[in-house]
Amino acid sequence: MMLECLGQQAPARRLNAAITAVYREGRILTRDQGGNASTIEFTQAVLERRHSGC
Repeated sequence: MMLECLGQQAPARRLNAAITAVYREGRILTRDQGGNASTIEFTQAVLERRHSGC
């Protein structure tokens, strides 16, 4: 939401798509989301998705 507020629509869409893809896959989730991954592992998964174009 911050990216959108700063007028960075395209990066915001890519980041949101990457986050959504990681959640949808359900393999790398933090404990508060029902998984066992660390926040670092979750973030790495999002970054990998973002760079791969989901």
